[in-house]
Amino acid sequence: MQMPLLKKLELRYKNLKNQFPKGQASGENIIINDSSNLEFDKFNILGNSKQEGAPSLENKADVKNCGDNINIIPTPENWEIGDISSQKNGTNIPSPTNDYIRTIGYFEIEPNTDYFINWEGKFRISFYEYDKDKTYIDRIKNSQILTPSKITTNKNARYIRIGLRYEDNFTTEKITTKVITDYKFKLEKGTVATPYSKYSEGNTNFKISNNLEQEQSISFPLGEGQVLHKEDFLGEDGIHQLRETLELTGTEDWYLAGGDSEHPYRYAFNTTRVKGLSDGLCSHFKNWYKDGNTNTYIEEGVGGNKTSTSISIYVKDETIGGNGVSYLKEWLSKQKENNTPLKIEYELAEEQIIPYTEAQRKVFNQLKELHTYKGTTHIFSEDEVSPVFEIEYSKDLETILEKG
Repeated sequence: MQMPLLKKLELRYKNLKNQFPKGQASGENIIINDSSNLEFDKFNILGNSKQEGAPSLENKADVKNCGDNINIIPTPENWEIGDISSQKNGTNIPSPTNDYIRTIGYFEIEPNTDYFINWEGKFRISFYEYDKDKTYIDRIKNSQILTPSKITTNKNARYIRIGLRYEDNFTTEKITTKVITDYKFKLEKGTVATPYSKYSEGNTNFKISNNLEQEQSISFPLGEGQVLHKEDFLGEDGIHQLRETLELTGTEDWYLAGGDSEHPYRYAFNTTRVKGLSDGLCSHFKNWYKDGNTNTYIEEGVGGNKTSTSISIYVKDETIGGNGVSYLKEWLSKQKENNTPLKIEYELAEEQIIPYTEAQRKVFNQLKELHTYKGTTHIFSEDEVSPVFEIEYSKDLETILEKG
């Protein structure tokens, strides 16, 4: 039986492609200058985990992962011309002028929590708070905010709407929804501004481009609460999860496991999910102890142990207000109550494989069609936490010869 022509051409293409010299690269921001205009031989996407500075009890630092929606200011498509003050209780009254823009609908926030609003240019911005039933409470600071600053939400707030306009005499142009991205508006949890990142809608995004303004864009969808931790990766059969995040709330089955008045006491709870002797991250303590030795640690911290059977907190009496499990549980509960829950990220004892949704499978299959450009290829992400790329590609013979 004769082989179909299309199959012959595919085999010939693969054989020809295999003759090209190969290059490899990995990282969050890859620029190669000797690529050919062919599909990648390998294009792997791995997750990432980052913290802003070293965490401490005074400066807690959440671990951020690929897919975390850190900038909660919605995209221009979620804004419209109009003034919220004319419809703050939900009545859709047209704004008398076109000098304002406002968010469409309500956006979830956490109560009694610090956020930082940052932007470029000169604007007046107002935040309108609503309770769990979307009943209007008040404006944050009860006035328009003129400069980037910290705001704190009401203890009953669950939603906000946002309105803004140009500051007087900043420009004679009529305001449009494009100012949200043009002037880099960013609202995030915390008390300080961090570098601008776009609203990601819970996806992990990246681009492949060259110096001729050609571009391939990919947005891999993640489910609610789903992220890609460091070392997680996209496989043929689904998302391979090698790490997970756990919030410690005081409801765990803690017991006092060791320590003395000269060292932090060790409190532990049993679990088989953490991998022994692996590294982890914590929102409240910089130290992650791997081996579970309770007699040598001078500083407070968190850790696992070498037999993969428990997670421990090493903490001083003065931190939790006394000695004993009840004090630890109450302290952890208070951290949660104050919207600063103690979170840890650790390596799993057993890898988990999460099957793709239909939408995820569709995008994963698109990865196989991505290609480099002749000469220069740039692979990067504009997300605050970029995925890590591992690639193998065919080098361009002409470029190699030109470089000698």
